[in-house]
Amino acid sequence: MIFDAHIHFDGELGLSDSVKYFNDFFDEFGISKAIALAYCNWTESTDQLSANFKCIWLKKQMPKRMFAYMSLRHNFEKPFSADDYYNQLCEGMAMGFDGVKFLDGKPDIRKRIGFKLCDSRYDKVLEKLEKDGTPIVYHVADPLKNWHDPKSIDYYGDDSFTTKEELYAEVEEFMKKFPKLRISFAHFFFLAAELERAADFLDRYENVSFDLAPGREMFHELATDIPSAREFFKKYKKRLIWGSDISNMMIHDDYCRDIYKIYNNVFGNGEKFFAVDADFTPLGIDEETMEYVRYKNQLAISGDTPLPVNDQAVRDAIANFRKEKLVLPEKEQAEFEEICRDFGV
Repeated sequence: MIFDAHIHFDGELGLSDSVKYFNDFFDEFGISKAIALAYCNWTESTDQLSANFKCIWLKKQMPKRMFAYMSLRHNFEKPFSADDYYNQLCEGMAMGFDGVKFLDGKPDIRKRIGFKLCDSRYDKVLEKLEKDGTPIVYHVADPLKNWHDPKSIDYYGDDSFTTKEELYAEVEEFMKKFPKLRISFAHFFFLAAELERAADFLDRYENVSFDLAPGREMFHELATDIPSAREFFKKYKKRLIWGSDISNMMIHDDYCRDIYKIYNNVFGNGEKFFAVDADFTPLGIDEETMEYVRYKNQLAISGDTPLPVNDQAVRDAIANFRKEKLVLPEKEQAEFEEICRDFGV
């Protein structure tokens, strides 16, 4: 069984076709449960302002196998206050979200937001999340090469971007304020090449975990010292979470199936294999450890059953969203209106 704690709902497919796609994909690869992570204000061209409504809708269509985490929206023209963010959180949790996704630590998003991850404007939100034990998935940093290689898809080589070390320092500051946060840092916290540092961080914060959603560079970094990787996985087997980062956006090039081809081979034993665009070396992680990684760890965090969707709270949130008179791209607007109809608005 697999509990995939890191997927996204966006992209080319329409709403109903996406439900069929996810159900078929989950059946094919033995995914019992998954978490759809919303992200608002992703890029300037695709802000995904209605992403929370898409994810809560998807959760309602797949009530036994789909959990959903909300995302906070930002206002880049008139920045929100601490109370604004807190009210967003309360509204989302009332709708029936199972947790919260932060993309705020991705360098291009952090640049747009314009204030630190440890800024006091987040404090009311983080205080409530810590108090309630609400699960969080937080994307912080990116592969180090993105700051040095101009050919990187996301290149952060000028001084307008926060450095990787500065982002880690900001995380340390908010973790000092809220050390009991139940938080999973996505993509191994981009520390697969620094296992001693990763271990130190996990040792200091008992409720922190790392998800294993690729960046594929993570697997290459772990393979540079396989004995150390095996030792790390065994020691922290209850702190590592299965996540794939698949979505309904990338199906046309079979990317999602390629990711699961990697996953189904890279943790086991055997010969080197080719997938997507590179050779991968199996890490030989023991099966007991992988049972925790694939399923048990996220099950311990989320439980077996998603929280129920509160239709009236969704309708109230839709009404509030409409009052803002936000301009959505044509396709997103059409999907938002379809979601509204399904919730009886």
